[in-house]
Amino acid sequence: MPARTGDAYMTGLREQAAEVYIHGERVADVTTHPALRNGVHTLASLYDMQHDPKLRDDMTYVSPSTGERVGLSFIT
Repeated sequence: MPARTGDAYMTGLREQAAEVYIHGERVADVTTHPALRNGVHTLASLYDMQHDPKLRDDMTYVSPSTGERVGLSFIT
């Protein structure tokens, strides 16, 4: 999967919502819930950093199979 933006990450969380419960109550949207939103936004910021021209080479690499930029967490 190519490196994605923070917006794409949050859209994915909304579109493929996992069942998350806090204190027995289901969380409708992890991107807006007070207990989770700050963590979600922190991760979204990290995804956005992958697209910053100054950081791109430090945070991504070119996939040998697709030629697309991929986050370093996927490197083997």
